[in-house]
Amino acid sequence: GERRGAHMFTMWINSLQVPGLEVHDLYDAVRDGSTLLKIMDAVQPGCVNWDEVNDAPSNKWRKLENLSYAVDTCRQEMELHLVNIGAVDLFNGNKKLILALMWQLMRRHVLEVINSLQLGEGEAFDEDIVDWANTTVQSAAPPRAHGSLRERRSMSGFNDSSLKDGIFFMQLLSAVAPGRVNWGVVTEGATEADRRSNARYVISVARKLGCTVFLTWEDIVEVRSRTIMILVASVMALA
Repeated sequence: GERRGAHMFTMWINSLQVPGLEVHDLYDAVRDGSTLLKIMDAVQPGCVNWDEVNDAPSNKWRKLENLSYAVDTCRQEMELHLVNIGAVDLFNGNKKLILALMWQLMRRHVLEVINSLQLGEGEAFDEDIVDWANTTVQSAAPPRAHGSLRERRSMSGFNDSSLKDGIFFMQLLSAVAPGRVNWGVVTEGATEADRRSNARYVISVARKLGCTVFLTWEDIVEVRSRTIMILVASVMALA
């Protein structure tokens, strides 16, 4: 829900390590525009002309000026597709629209990381990430697991319902970092409790490997495509 989304985006923003910026309340942080512009500049350095920004604005109109400039910059400089998102919406704390904007900024950041580390030329798209993950799993040595866990999995996309048991992610992590998955604690995911256990272990292993992880175990078992894309992309960036 909205609370989980706000928590994820707050963790992402703080992971950017922008000097002097630490966000606790996402919706309140966005209201003056200057924090949003700092986030945007961290995602795409140089996109903000700071001469146009009211630093620490003290009244509503200065804040709205910042927010209008931020929305214009998102559309023109960053070429993000913002639908029905305006400065007043952000100032008023419209949660749905703030989360939609943050998703676009976070997605852009993750794809930029992948482009810089992996592809060299061209841009990464969702299908590139899916293809990479499937190829990585298929080309790796068989998992040192028991029973059906040894059968290599694949994903058709980030909304593939088979991902709910966490096994594909385990195989992907094992392919990227052989020996780091303890298959003795992985279940076949037949029950809800088993799927929850697997999902928690996926997140634990990913974090220990240094992946930037913003999702929760619920995101995996409920196959929330947006956060699953971020998970797979972060593994791709690590590889």
